[in-house]
Amino acid sequence: PSPSPPPPSPSPPDWCASVVSGVFTVSKDVEAIPDGAFRGCTTTFTLTFEAGGTKDLTIGYSAFLGTSITGVVEIPMRTTRIEYDSFMATSITCLSTHLDMSGTDNPPNCPSPSPPPPSPSP
Repeated sequence: PSPSPPPPSPSPPDWCASVVSGVFTVSKDVEAIPDGAFRGCTTTFTLTFEAGGTKDLTIGYSAFLGTSITGVVEIPMRTTRIEYDSFMATSITCLSTHLDMSGTDNPPNCPSPSPPPPSPSP
């Protein structure tokens, strides 16, 4: 008898379909946002990360390339790598991150907040 064909590969998740009311929240349990995860996503959204994750997170090559993400994106401390072009050609103002983004063709790091002015002496 001839061997049966292999089962079909599971479809990758449709990350763009998970945008709800203009927001995509990365679960604290996600360990990787794959290369090109949002490729072709035309929905305008803000990107947030659920607090409390303990596992390392990587953001893949061109994961958000050309998407309509807006505003400031605050990258969590558990993020260990943001690949080249991950956020290129988006409407992000800047990335708030502990990682050095120079030379990656991603938006710049947000400037550190200025310290508050000294209190006047009585």
